[in-house]
Amino acid sequence: MPNEIIYKSRWQAIKIILLSLPFVLAAVWDLCIDTSIMPDVVSWLSLCFFGAGIPIGIYQLFDKRPKIIINEIGIFDRDAYTDYITWNSIADAYLTSVYQQKFICLVIKEEFKHLIKSKKPLKSLLLQLGFQEVNISLGPVGSVKENKLLNLILAMRNAEPAERINLLNI
Repeated sequence: MPNEIIYKSRWQAIKIILLSLPFVLAAVWDLCIDTSIMPDVVSWLSLCFFGAGIPIGIYQLFDKRPKIIINEIGIFDRDAYTDYITWNSIADAYLTSVYQQKFICLVIKEEFKHLIKSKKPLKSLLLQLGFQEVNISLGPVGSVKENKLLNLILAMRNAEPAERINLLNI
């Protein structure tokens, strides 16, 4: 069974670590010297907030699990949904962005919407913002060409089951 597997970008994790590190070092330095530039509360808050970025970045750096898996059954996004979304349940897909973060929104057919388990307040907010119940975030993957991925999703949902294997081999 051919799969198209997309992993998280290691560069994104390195950026989180490198952006957090100067603030952590500045807070530690400010807490260690006697003539403090900032109040201790600000230094501790900075240390706690930006200090959390370092273990998060390290975790993402060594996380080897795939983010998106595409095969002839459907599409699986570890962050968007807990199971494969079959090609028969997808009515349409489109690309959108919020603050330069790209998303592929999957429009689910009405007869399959009962299978989507989402929280009601969040669902209405997402729909008001132009999203759908299932959205695939492309920010963590970095190197993926979003238009190429969108075209693959649209081609796979319209293809017959026998043709889907050929589309994945391209």
